[in-house]
Amino acid sequence: RLDDSYMHAAVSSRLVSLALLKKYKARGGVGAERGVVGSAHAGGGSVGASSFTSPSSPSRGGVRERKTNAIDVFRFVQNHRRRRADDEEAEDDEKKRSKDVVVIFAWFGSEKKHVAKYAHMYEDKHEEVIVVAPPALASLSPKLTTQIANDFLRIFREKDVEGVHVHSFSNGGFLFAGNLLHHASDKRDDKECKINVELAKKWKTKIKSVTLDCAPARLNANVISRAFASVLLGSRVEDIYDNDAKEGGGESRMGELAKSALDVLAETLLSDENLQRKINNAYAAWETELDTNVPLKMLFSESDKLVPVNEVQEFAQRQRARGNARVFTKCFKNVPHCEIGRWHQDEYMKVLFDEKI
Repeated sequence: RLDDSYMHAAVSSRLVSLALLKKYKARGGVGAERGVVGSAHAGGGSVGASSFTSPSSPSRGGVRERKTNAIDVFRFVQNHRRRRADDEEAEDDEKKRSKDVVVIFAWFGSEKKHVAKYAHMYEDKHEEVIVVAPPALASLSPKLTTQIANDFLRIFREKDVEGVHVHSFSNGGFLFAGNLLHHASDKRDDKECKINVELAKKWKTKIKSVTLDCAPARLNANVISRAFASVLLGSRVEDIYDNDAKEGGGESRMGELAKSALDVLAETLLSDENLQRKINNAYAAWETELDTNVPLKMLFSESDKLVPVNEVQEFAQRQRARGNARVFTKCFKNVPHCEIGRWHQDEYMKVLFDEKI
């Protein structure tokens, strides 16, 4: 017989699931939406992100196409109305922009409008950036995750892409991208969710570089519980659990019942054999399916509450052991999870675009 505390936690866990569903529905329906985007769209504070000035050139504008509720495509074009016809320097800059596509796999539970600033970082280097931001609810619904994956891959059927540069955030982006790598391999099980294998293979062969931002870490109940807390409270993990070291481990903004509910939800998720298999397959794919000739940049923080430094460094070492001679790691100090680009914007962008690394 379950004791009362566990029953309360189980009920609260159900309420957490309903809250995630409400947040997902609040993001709006599926459809297409077009509109002009600029630095104003690159702001907004949310889980793991806060607003800051866009580094984009003021002479450029862009169009954001809403593919689905979880996918945006940013197309950056030079604003000819603000450029003289004889401006040869601007013309040369335009020619230098890569025709390759940047794909951003966002962090767990992120809002696309808060990921947009990272898309704008690529504005002067690339013409197109695809942002994939699965809602937190996707972690509870393999069917939803599969739908988002196929919606993303369908873009590669609609257009001829020369190359892909992957920028993946946190464990959420790492897991989503790893799932695609798994389905692009010969190790997939035909009984698994029906992700388009042909398009997954096409996407994989196009990858020219990978940046892992605050990832990866082993997914245990504690990590998942903290991620859910961050999504539901709309705060950084560091702000929620900032008393751990200062005051002997107290929970700064989490009551015991709420924490128990999140812990139960996390443990329930990890006890699901199908989900655990999916996680294992995705993580394994990163260690076996990524081409060792693809440059890998890994950016992380020593004070990250979700991703321990040693786990990132161990992953990097395993990639080098596989034969990848172009693994670059950069550790930043005193930066919250997924906020390196805000706290150290200039240094962050220098690392992103330094082709010698």
